[in-house]
Amino acid sequence: MSLGYRDKILWAAGFMDGEGSFRQTKLSHRQRGSATHTVSATQKEREPLDQLCMLFGGVVRLYPQHTTGRSYYKWTVNGPTARGIMMMLFPFLSSRRQGQIRVALSGPWSQRTQRPRSFRRSLAGQLSRELVFSLAV
Repeated sequence: MSLGYRDKILWAAGFMDGEGSFRQTKLSHRQRGSATHTVSATQKEREPLDQLCMLFGGVVRLYPQHTTGRSYYKWTVNGPTARGIMMMLFPFLSSRRQGQIRVALSGPWSQRTQRPRSFRRSLAGQLSRELVFSLAV
């Protein structure tokens, strides 16, 4: 049986509610301490992460675990795509995960995707940030 797009989004929301992470991460020092948004999930089995990758994009990587000998896979999406995923899944997530998303989206935008500084300080910039939260809530 093939799932429709809505069913896939609901599956992803359930999976990410249990296994996912929604956060804001700092980029390397070469990018002057700017921040971006990250959505990720970690699993021993690759298949569910491949499904997330097909649905939302991103990358699945294998990480060897040297101390326990168990390897694991991690799916990661960054930047504007991660913000879109956060807003798309928000209404279907638990209050705990919704809180993670609120915290992640309340921080500064990535310098690579930000509007000019004068815009961020303006009323229009403030309204733009409030719109993100109104869409997420």
